[in-house]
Amino acid sequence: MVGIEPNKIALFLDDLIKSIGNKDLENLSSF
Repeated sequence: MVGIEPNKIALFLDDLIKSIGNKDLENLSSF
């Protein structure tokens, strides 16, 4: 992990969290 730029990791995690959050919101709103 040391050789990878922290910014790229942060952006990747941010996108991942947003995509997961959107799925969770869609699942919650369907109830």
